[in-house]
Amino acid sequence: MSSIPTLPGITSKMIDTPRLKMHALFSGPENGTPVLFVHGNASSATFWEETMLKLPGEYRGIAVDLRGYGDTEDKLIDATRGYGDWVDDIIGFTQAIGAKVKIRLGDRTIATEVRYASAYLSASDPTIHVGLKPGVTEGTVEITWSSKKQSVHTVRAATLNVIEEPKEPKPAK
Repeated sequence: MSSIPTLPGITSKMIDTPRLKMHALFSGPENGTPVLFVHGNASSATFWEETMLKLPGEYRGIAVDLRGYGDTEDKLIDATRGYGDWVDDIIGFTQAIGAKVKIRLGDRTIATEVRYASAYLSASDPTIHVGLKPGVTEGTVEITWSSKKQSVHTVRAATLNVIEEPKEPKPAK
């Protein structure tokens, strides 16, 4: 949780990454298209709250506190790497909030992770390509979404299977 109060519509979470514990603020639907906000020097994720609340409804605002700022763990930075530690921290953060996928094809299981981004100023294609053994025409895909919800899907060979995170049901009025 944030040590700084947040605006209504903003949630605060601590995310364990491979490198450190990072604090982030979130807005919008959990399965919305992610938009990552990174603050500048002498600032924190709080800087982005008003902007995040103005995103169109289909977007998920995500603002991180960089190492040493806000509520993110304060670890030493290797100054010889320039921005390298911060870039690696953000990559670790995006990996930590990605979806984990297990694909079962006959007697074979493949595990992978779908990440929101793979490098500074670029985004990765979330498509997973899988080769099949001769005779295998169907498989099962188990997904653990970043929201911790799980879903299982049967997929067929030689098809494009588009799987999206289930949306939260809208509350009855």
